[in-house]
Amino acid sequence: MKNYIFTLFVICSFYINAQTVNGIKLKDIPVKYVILQVQNKGPYDINITLDYGQMNSLKDKKGFIVDENEKRIKFNSPISVINFFEKKGFLLTTKMITYTPYYSLIFENSNYKNN
Repeated sequence: MKNYIFTLFVICSFYINAQTVNGIKLKDIPVKYVILQVQNKGPYDINITLDYGQMNSLKDKKGFIVDENEKRIKFNSPISVINFFEKKGFLLTTKMITYTPYYSLIFENSNYKNN
């Protein structure tokens, strides 16, 4: 039983840290600030992209957050996005309203190490 619990813990730990953007793990993003572009598509359906300087436009696929299988991670609400990023070491600094149905959330990356 102990081996089963330990194995389950190891597997869950792997999946928790497997999220990437443009091939870079969220905890390894090489900048101090990032911006999330949020698009409300419906009551419980939103699209988000994360821009740390790699994107050229809002439709740029380099900003999608993907799991270990390269599948886009879906979020149900803006607060689920904020809680997700807070757990990854990002601190919400401001919300900017750009234009409907898009808005932006700016996060400070507390994982960033200034070399």
